[in-house]
Amino acid sequence: MADSSLVEQLCRQAARLDEQALADLETTPLPPSAVHDCRVRAKRLRALWQLLRPWLCRDDHKLHDRTVRDGARALAGARDHYVMAATLQTLAGKADKPQRKALSRVSQTLFADNHPQPEPSHHQDAIAAFL
Repeated sequence: MADSSLVEQLCRQAARLDEQALADLETTPLPPSAVHDCRVRAKRLRALWQLLRPWLCRDDHKLHDRTVRDGARALAGARDHYVMAATLQTLAGKADKPQRKALSRVSQTLFADNHPQPEPSHHQDAIAAFL
């Protein structure tokens, strides 16, 4: 395969990942699965940028990499909140009755919202990373 066709294929794949990530982020409210899928796509996109590095100027590569990294990072808080809530609920389900009640109260107090949303500015930052 010639270099140009490899580069073209990698660029097409990057464009598809961008489009899919944007589609994930358009959902309101943003479900945990969309946050997860978007962060996975960001990792894949960053890997593609690494593969394309020999054909990009250094500044372009750094810019694309940082932009996508920062977009995924903007969603980390919502992901962390959801994972902590789900973990606590799982632990509560496996505990004996007195501990289950206590863990359930803690879970309800700390994680009243089972589908936390990223801050609006973070959500916008994530969208901007994939434009």
